[in-house]
Amino acid sequence: MAGRPSIPRGYEQLSLSTTVASALTPPQLGASGQPHFALIRTDQDIRWRDDGNDPTASVGVLVKANEVLLYDGKIEDLRLIKVSASATLDVSFYSFGGP
Repeated sequence: MAGRPSIPRGYEQLSLSTTVASALTPPQLGASGQPHFALIRTDQDIRWRDDGNDPTASVGVLVKANEVLLYDGKIEDLRLIKVSASATLDVSFYSFGGP
């Protein structure tokens, strides 16, 4: 992503309070589709998967409390779940701009 300016495309705050995996709700950008990547900060440990399977409290990629996940895959395939305590996610969506 270095050398390519990014354009802010939206923000979402998501509460993970159940044991059911949650998905993000990226903004629709008209003809340009969805944002290219998301920055996700969590206040509690979470896990994520994007391979078509839901994460569980013990299976998936671990993101520790107060860490930031830079996710640049297919945002609509991302599923997240809390590990133990309810987690609040702050999510900023971005698209690439410029040439």
